[in-house]
Amino acid sequence: MAISKARKRFRVFLGVALVLSLAFFGTTAYVYMEIKNKTISIAQIGPTLFTIDVTKHQIFAAFSSDEKKLEIGKKLYQQGVFSPQYARAGEDMIRDLADRGHAPAQTAYGDLIYARFIHARMNAEQLPVAQDYYRMAAEQGYEPAQQRLANVTYRATIAMADALSP
Repeated sequence: MAISKARKRFRVFLGVALVLSLAFFGTTAYVYMEIKNKTISIAQIGPTLFTIDVTKHQIFAAFSSDEKKLEIGKKLYQQGVFSPQYARAGEDMIRDLADRGHAPAQTAYGDLIYARFIHARMNAEQLPVAQDYYRMAAEQGYEPAQQRLANVTYRATIAMADALSP
């Protein structure tokens, strides 16, 4: 009885999947035993694991829509509490989308910069950059950006008035 080409290809695929699964299992078991025997520590392999995870997210984002890329970028940025690699990768992903003219990403990137402005004790260099990103999104008719731009401009006006008053 002859086996069709499709069935042969499927068998090859299953064979490759089996080999990869066994390799993953073997690597996982080895790393677990080395950690348990205290030959290696989590701190030693942590940066590598974070790099692998960030790369996985970037590959997934490469095949996603702009909305999904923004979602992935925000998720990576939020995971920056675990490693700065996540925050850098997330911010880069959001900035790339923003620079390509994606209004929600421009607003999100403006939010990141504005948050830095607030936490950096009102670093004057950050505010105009945040306003520029809000303005780019607002000019596209993106309502959340219009609201944020109005709010930031209003707060900046009040801050200048307070600074000028005796």
